[in-house]
Amino acid sequence: MLTDERLSIFDANEDGFESYDDLPQHKVTFFSVYDRKGHLCPFDTGLIERNIELYFSGAVKPIYDDNPCLDGGVRAKKMGPINAWWITGFDGGEKALIGFTTAFADYILMEPSEEYAPIFALMQEKIYMSKIVVEFLQNNPDVSYEDLLNKIETTVPPAGLNFNRFTEDSLLRHAQFVVEQVESYDEAGDSDEPPVLITPCMRDLIKLAGVTLGKRRAARRQAIRHPTKIDKDKGPTKATTTKLVYLIFDTFFSEQIEKNEKEEDKENVAKRRRCGVCEVCQQPECGKCKACQDMIKFGGSGKSRQACLHRRCPNLAVKEADEDEEVDDNIPEMPSPKKMLQGRKKKQNKNRISWVGDPIK
Repeated sequence: MLTDERLSIFDANEDGFESYDDLPQHKVTFFSVYDRKGHLCPFDTGLIERNIELYFSGAVKPIYDDNPCLDGGVRAKKMGPINAWWITGFDGGEKALIGFTTAFADYILMEPSEEYAPIFALMQEKIYMSKIVVEFLQNNPDVSYEDLLNKIETTVPPAGLNFNRFTEDSLLRHAQFVVEQVESYDEAGDSDEPPVLITPCMRDLIKLAGVTLGKRRAARRQAIRHPTKIDKDKGPTKATTTKLVYLIFDTFFSEQIEKNEKEEDKENVAKRRRCGVCEVCQQPECGKCKACQDMIKFGGSGKSRQACLHRRCPNLAVKEADEDEEVDDNIPEMPSPKKMLQGRKKKQNKNRISWVGDPIK
């Protein structure tokens, strides 16, 4: 099918045809997506991420053909399996382009078949909502959640869809999908572009809807490997003592207790760690960015101790942004109860006791 002359964009006598390394791109219309047994199924529910083989059929057309009819198309079936699906068109256009990637070509979806149309219609609402969110936050990174909600509710859906307007209920219902698309958009962007995921509006949406970051990537890795769960030793627990026992230990072992507490404070300092579940955390260092060039294994000095610019964890970025807003330097530091008790003891030790009156013989 891919060798059909109707799908070729090159002339047989054109130079440079053999050096074309990218996957060929085509369009497919009147398509249907199904599993190995021929059951129609949606492709946005994590089946592809769990390595379940999905195939599609339809009429394949050249990339320059914008007519969704069957004329001029090459009919094909069981194309695939689908390695990935993606959304593009975040440039202010009216439509969001949805595509499949197989081992041999990329396909941009046009019109679904009559049997697959009801399934595809349910996916279009959240796909177009993702487009609205990304495009709006691209140009307005500091807006609030209310501003985004107003933008969504005042946007008229494209013609031909089976719904009339976008609502807050639909945004919260599809929040997990929308956030995952924002993650994918940030991963595909340049390293110097500010991530859309850490904007105040997106952080509010994540909290309101209870979105789990890196959920789809975790499902993909779980299908590839099944690690054995090992329960880690949580260490000894602190015993509960009476006030008398506490005062005895505090009197005779105060220096040792204070030393141990300082060591525990150093060990328990909250370190900002990667989530370890998203796709960004799992990919290797690129070896080309400034952070990689400073690493010792790439011949650098190792002074900066920064992670690869292509491995910026979205979960860590959201956590850091939340912590930056919560910091308030004007809050006075309260002394610990132990220091307050020690201060009282020092004051009490300064009092002198003397006998009143003459001694009794």
